[in-house]
Amino acid sequence: MQVLKKHFSIGLIYKEVGRLFPALAGTLISLFYQFINLYGLIPAALLMLFILGMITGLAALSLQLISLFNLSIVQSTWLACIGGGFSFLAWITINININRQAGLQIIKINYSSRTAFILLSLILSNQILPIRVEPGTQFWDLHFKPHLAGNLGTLRSDQLTAAIQADYLRLREILPANTILFGCTPGSLEKRLRAAGVKPSDFTMVKTIIPPEHAKIFGPRRSFFLYVFRLS
Repeated sequence: MQVLKKHFSIGLIYKEVGRLFPALAGTLISLFYQFINLYGLIPAALLMLFILGMITGLAALSLQLISLFNLSIVQSTWLACIGGGFSFLAWITINININRQAGLQIIKINYSSRTAFILLSLILSNQILPIRVEPGTQFWDLHFKPHLAGNLGTLRSDQLTAAIQADYLRLREILPANTILFGCTPGSLEKRLRAAGVKPSDFTMVKTIIPPEHAKIFGPRRSFFLYVFRLS
């Protein structure tokens, strides 16, 4: 009985719940990026619209049940859409602030979630990549900056390695310890990440099921690799 009382007092809402709003948008965007690599832009967009429709419908139904059907389906749908818009705005705000603060050279990071990481691991490699997670761990999705995607060949090998190292060190400065970073790129970045200072025990990479010919969008035909590493 004492535990039940505490659930209705100090256990009603924990501060971590605030991370759910941007994490929802971040999860969908992380999936969308890799759906594009796997299926193409049009199928990925249609698939994402279907997923958004399902989420909106479930949220609207839940709101109706919570209100004991005092809300109409139109009202509950609008409220669900407003909640989704708030989630996206929160995600955009976090990303703009952190990338502006970081001032990274070739990488940009997007706030994401453990759910996105697990789903991408299963979809792209049929396994969950092993990585140590602690309470409060943040998950961020890594991408090369848009103007560099497909143009990395213009950088010399030593320039690319130095830029990755500089960005990695900068991320260690501004992000909490044990933050998880993950991403998917055509071609292996293993040697460059190790050269940047990522410990082997904090890094895992696996080849994905994305066909190598899909890499032609970015340049030469290469296999896609899903990688994850922890800031320590």
